[in-house]
Amino acid sequence: MVEHERSPTEARLPGAGPVAGSPAADLPALLTLLADTREQLDQTRAALAQAEQRAERAALESGALRAEIERTAADLVDAEARVVEFHRQWVDATTREQDARAELADMRSSRSWRITAPIRAVTGRTPSSGATEP
Repeated sequence: MVEHERSPTEARLPGAGPVAGSPAADLPALLTLLADTREQLDQTRAALAQAEQRAERAALESGALRAEIERTAADLVDAEARVVEFHRQWVDATTREQDARAELADMRSSRSWRITAPIRAVTGRTPSSGATEP
């Protein structure tokens, strides 16, 4: 007789069950383990689905953020170009101002300016009192 098979006599005896250690004795435990494993599998599949949804949302957000970063970087490049242009204009204006001040100082220190000072005073053509001389 094979160990996992029950004899007709054993099947008819009250309280007779599978012999300990036989596959039939392990069946309830195996069925419980199978049910637990299926439940864990279902939970794992649900968790995987949620993780995939979160990953999809994160990828979309990442793409949107990447596009915003690229737009901001382009704006920064434009702003830097404007700063360079404004700096160049400021340097040019400063140079022109210095040249104009030097020319005015040369004119006011010239002999003809000093000689014509009394004429300007009589005719009222003097620089306004608010003007400053270098």
